[in-house]
Amino acid sequence: MKRLVFLQAIVISGLTLFAGTAFCAALLQADGQWLKYADGRLHFTAGPGDPEDFLYRNDQQQIIDKLKGTGANSLYFQAVRSHGGDGSNSHNPFIDHDPKNGVDQGVLTKWHRWLKQLSDNEVVSYFFIYDDSARIWTGDAVGSAEKAFLRTLVEKFREIDRLVWVVAEEYAERLSAARVSNIARVIKEYDPHHAVGVHKNVGVSFTEFADDPNIDVFMMQLGSCSASNVKAQVSQAVKAAQGRYVVNMSEAPDCGKGDTLREQAKAAADAGGYFMVYRMDVVGTSTSDLKNLGELARDMETKLNEGVSPNGNRPNNPNGVSLRKTAG
Repeated sequence: MKRLVFLQAIVISGLTLFAGTAFCAALLQADGQWLKYADGRLHFTAGPGDPEDFLYRNDQQQIIDKLKGTGANSLYFQAVRSHGGDGSNSHNPFIDHDPKNGVDQGVLTKWHRWLKQLSDNEVVSYFFIYDDSARIWTGDAVGSAEKAFLRTLVEKFREIDRLVWVVAEEYAERLSAARVSNIARVIKEYDPHHAVGVHKNVGVSFTEFADDPNIDVFMMQLGSCSASNVKAQVSQAVKAAQGRYVVNMSEAPDCGKGDTLREQAKAAADAGGYFMVYRMDVVGTSTSDLKNLGELARDMETKLNEGVSPNGNRPNNPNGVSLRKTAG
């Protein structure tokens, strides 16, 4: 059975203290099926599953400003998009873009400013270390150079409250499960509080990480964004999880807009999982779609924190999420 780690905390004037370090009550942590804030409130993710190149664009502030106030509460992006990933050779945070030179602290400081704004605006950064097919170092073990890189990243951003670390996108394209577990262990070594996830290719199985004590979130990819498929596949994944990890339907092609998108998002919520929209770049997204996702996130958080959780059925309830009382 997956090992659960419970942290004792003292809340004083809105600050939660862990091992002598002050954290805001909004610090997001893993708690089985859901993410949970340090003050005990449960979180629900419903928002963009993009732009993957957020850290390497020229319109970050426009994205941050457009999300603000909509309630849509996620972004999905990678730190390393070079070395086989979908980005250019410059899409990494190294000095002169060469890992041998170490990390450019000026770049990290710029990133930190954006992520802090997102967090203050109640948006969760799903911070992927590696893009799909990106790989710098070989072998399953985390060597000294990679560990130094991971430590630098984690220590820079672990103070961001609303953040989830993700080891890699579509990890199996270049990484073994053992390597993913080793990277996750290093992340947890330097940040034992935030959740760590990993993204897979299409499918509902997470057996290789189900009992990994350092992996908390299944970033799930589906082959179709139809409401019926989302409902069925997320339900299957949540059932298999048995409360050991979060299921986040984070990528599926051809998600809709307007009422169609609302139904797709609600299908994931009904099934007990989070929902993020692939190719929702925010800049070109309608404010109404962002607000619809924000409305779902707020509604789900209210219900969950009233002791209510999804039952996967929505009979005679086309406009609201079907829920059942959590067993006491």
